Amino acid sequence: MRRIPIAAPPLLLALLTGACAKQAPMVSAECVTPDAQLARLLASYRALPASGCDESCEQVRQGIELLGLACPAHVPTMEANAVVAFEAGRPMVAQQLLDIVLSQPGSHARAAVLRARIAIDEGNLPFAAQLVTDQIRLSPAHADLHEVAGSVAYFQRRFEASDASLRTAARLG
Repeated sequence: MRRIPIAAPPLLLALLTGACAKQAPMVSAECVTPDAQLARLLASYRALPASGCDESCEQVRQGIELLGLACPAHVPTMEANAVVAFEAGRPMVAQQLLDIVLSQPGSHARAAVLRARIAIDEGNLPFAAQLVTDQIRLSPAHADLHEVAGSVAYFQRRFEASDASLRTAARLG
């Protein structure tokens, strides 16, 4: 099947990103190969400079957001959009996307790590603790979950539990 690139309407881009776009990024009109499209976009996103977000950065962000519109059920794209939103200073958008991912059956360790971080930032330690505990049951070998569990336990002043979780995280690598 031939993919036809389309330019997203500037108003839609402005609504999605909260900023005006000079030039709309090109994305596939259909959700044909979301993994390949996301991999290409993430490679571009990782290659961007860490300081500040210029026009090329906004174009990559917009491309990831538009891929999410084209492929709304693609969990990796939702996760990527959550990370982009969080890094852009939009934690509520990230939280909403992560809650959608986490409502799906199965393990979503990467989503849980970021969602727990947002909960910690909000001071919602009980939610963060329950979330990582549930996800550790589903993915016990995921080191980042144990690291976040250690952080939550530390903030809850449960130092022995924190130490045990951090040791497990270090052992898992």
